[in-house]
Parts: sequence; C-alpha cells; structure tokens
Amino acid sequence: MKGWINLHRDITNHWIWHNPRHFRWWVLLLLMAQWEPRKVVFGKTSVQLQRGQICTTIRFLARQMDACSHTTITFLNCLEEADMIHRISNSQMTIITITNYDKYQLNETNKKNRKERKVQQKMQQIKEDNKKEIKNNSSSISTHEDKNQFIQEIESSSDFLDSVAQILNCDIIQVRELFSEFVSEIKLIGKSHVDIVDFKKHFLNWTRKRIQNEENNKQHHNGTIENDKYATRKGNRIIAKKSEEYGESF
Repeated sequence: MKGWINLHRDITNHWIWHNPRHFRWWVLLLLMAQWEPRKVVFGKTSVQLQRGQICTTIRFLARQMDACSHTTITFLNCLEEADMIHRISNSQMTIITITNYDKYQLNETNKKNRKERKVQQKMQQIKEDNKKEIKNNSSSISTHEDKNQFIQEIESSSDFLDSVAQILNCDIIQVRELFSEFVSEIKLIGKSHVDIVDFKKHFLNWTRKRIQNEENNKQHHNGTIENDKYATRKGNRIIAKKSEEYGESF
C-alpha cells in the first residue's frame, strides 16, 4: 500500500484508542480503504468501490490482523454497533464501508477543491434551470403552436377560412391576409391557446373586430370628404351649403 491517511487528534478520546490491538486493526482498515472511486476485480467479479470502501474476505482480513476469523468478526460487529462501519457480505466477499471516511480523510486542499466542485455544480445547475426557464418563457405559445400545427392545419384546408369569410360577409383574400397578420401578432405578444378550437375562436373574434374597425374608419373618412365638399370655398372653410347662405351668389 502506498500513500498516507489522516489521523485526527480526536482519536485519543475514542474507546478504540485505549486498546492497542483494536487501534492497530482500525488503522489497518483505514489504510486498506479506497481513497478514490475505483473498479477492482475480486476473483471473477468486477466490483465498483467508492471512497472509504474495502473489498475483502474475513479469512484475508484475519490474516492481516493476525487474528482468528471469530475474533475478526467480533471486532467488525463492535465497529458496526458503534456506527463506524457498514458491512455487506455474500459467499464470495465482504464489502466494508467506513462511515465517516470523508470527514476525517479530507485534507484542507481536498476540502477546498471539493467545496469548489460543489459550487461549480450548483452554478451549472442554476444555469441549466435558467436556460429552461428562458426557453419556456420565450415559447409562451403552446407547444403545438410552436410547431405551427394550428397554423398548418388551418392553411392546409380552406374550410375554416372560407367559413370565416361567409360569416363576416367579406372576401376570402382579405381573410387570408388578416390570418397572416393574426399569426404574426400572437407570436409577437406570446399569446397561448388551449387547443385549435380556442385558436379559431380567437381568430374569428379578432377578424370581426378588425373588419368592423376598417368599416368604421372608411365611413368616417367618406363623411369627412362629403362635408369638406360643401364646407370649402376659395380655400376658406365655412358652414354654408346653399347659395342663399353666401354673402354673394355662386
């Protein structure tokens, strides 16, 4: 085994410190534990170990401790009861996990690096969440409308636009032009619709108002021209409309 481990001064206040054999065995487990995630081959089986884990057998561990198998198992049971390790065993191997390995085996540099990695991971998560939020906000039109399914369905069949022209008593060409304006407007303001029925209803009401406004503007414009024809003489605006009302004859 290469490398080194940390040994905290708190160990002197622990019960394991006061028994030389137990202390030696505990240090042995710390030395045997993986200091980084690693895949190991144990017999014919490949095992993925994490930091602080040991893959071994009771027989091998007993030889390393210079003790019998019964004594080794008793010692491991004591460690489990003290919540110092967790153990999983089968007929081929025993995997031991040291409970607080990271707490005592991280030096200051490793602690700083680990903290920085956590901060970076948190920042990356925030960035990804922000991207999702921006994407959702920028596509406030429903998913179907983003894919132009509503629009394509209406444009592929003239039935709906023809019916709008009949209902509003207007030309189909005008309805198609207004439909293009309607599509541009809802994309601009980010209007969403529950389904295509809601979409069609919105377009019908929108088109009715547009045509009505155009009619009102046209009538107002024609009325203004009619008034101006009688109200203007020699460049001066007056209210007289009959020759008798002028100071002089026509």
